[in-house]
Amino acid sequence: MKIGIRYETVYRYDRAVRFSPHDVRLFPRSDRFVQIARLDFRTKPETTVRFGRDIFDNVVASCFFEEAAEALELRLEIDVEVVKKNPFDFVLARRAVRMPFAYEED
Repeated sequence: MKIGIRYETVYRYDRAVRFSPHDVRLFPRSDRFVQIARLDFRTKPETTVRFGRDIFDNVVASCFFEEAAEALELRLEIDVEVVKKNPFDFVLARRAVRMPFAYEED
């Protein structure tokens, strides 16, 4: 199954502010069942981006903006491929079949 994700957000301020450093966590986790086929991440103002992983193995884009600006735009286009034959192959706990979930007291 192929999935395309398009994301855009804009932050506007009444005066120029500094954004650096700025960590962005918008990326799906890649593993043996979910593979990232294409990733296009852009910011405005443009900046240096360093991709890394946090302690939970999630992708983090660290952005280092040099100048202050009145707006910050983040745009992400990503194509992922789910290679597991049945991504819904899991068992729900009996208490999670209906909403709201019924939690046990312990």
